[in-house]
Amino acid sequence: GTVCNNGFDATAAKIICNSIGYPSDTPSLMSASGFGTPPSTIWLDGVRCNGNETAIDVCTHNRFGLNSCTHDKDVAIMCRSHGIKCYHCDGLLDPQTCNEQVQCSAGEVCEEAAFIANGETRFSLTCQSKLVCDALQGNVIGRRSIAKRQGQTVQVKCCDTPLCNRNLIDKSSIHGGHGSHGHSTTGCQDDPKMDCNALDGINICANVQAAKIYCPLHCGLCTSP
Repeated sequence: GTVCNNGFDATAAKIICNSIGYPSDTPSLMSASGFGTPPSTIWLDGVRCNGNETAIDVCTHNRFGLNSCTHDKDVAIMCRSHGIKCYHCDGLLDPQTCNEQVQCSAGEVCEEAAFIANGETRFSLTCQSKLVCDALQGNVIGRRSIAKRQGQTVQVKCCDTPLCNRNLIDKSSIHGGHGSHGHSTTGCQDDPKMDCNALDGINICANVQAAKIYCPLHCGLCTSP
């Protein structure tokens, strides 16, 4: 059966998306007229949810099947799709030992980053915005706490298939004193392969770890530890 749009709002739509296992932050409400011939029965009318319900039939509504609607008032909802799953670990000596997984948001891809801490190469795996990944031509820094390490990130890569971020970086290519683009981690110069002015369009300087690798001079990070 269907649900009438009398009283139906975004809160009710979020309840439905959540109850069927989809993200419930940004559902879209629309007419059901473009979805083919509806079932004969309009089951719910006067639906009002407070946001805490686990299913739409727990919300306040008229008695099942009692309505004052026609099918031109049927509700249709589009829930946001899930992103891919990625491995999610931080500070590992061997990325292959990471077994924790995270559900990324739509528009995110998987990332693997290598950094030097206390003379050791360690790895961080997480989700990252595809927009940032594309702008940095496949080498990208993700969202992780700078306070969790006192090391210098030296190489980052991303990929766009599920659970693809445990073996992106060749460990033999990492050296403690140099970054992935050949500049010294103790120096302060922008990566010559990057157009830092163009990267302002994705606010590169707000992503401190990425800015330190690609545009430290442009972003005024030359005196940062």
